[in-house]
Amino acid sequence: MSPHDIAIQENYDVLQRCTTINFYVIDYLRAEDVLDEEQEHDLKTERNPLKQRNLLYQWLKNVSSNKYESFLQVMKDTEQEHVANLLKGSTEG
Repeated sequence: MSPHDIAIQENYDVLQRCTTINFYVIDYLRAEDVLDEEQEHDLKTERNPLKQRNLLYQWLKNVSSNKYESFLQVMKDTEQEHVANLLKGSTEG
């Protein structure tokens, strides 16, 4: 299990409540190569915000450390620094 997989699992309930996924965030994640084309499509066509977040965090559990760091940076850049801080706090120390 990767450190980011553990961080996501430990904070899953809070992440579900405090993460905003919209087209801007999805486009940014795609531009930073966190998501592939199919994942981008799946998130954009899923209208249920809870299911969107479920999909995103399930995918993030299995990404490389580089992609995970890119995700954290996207969260900071899209005014969701609280998400990055929550996840980083779980992997430090």
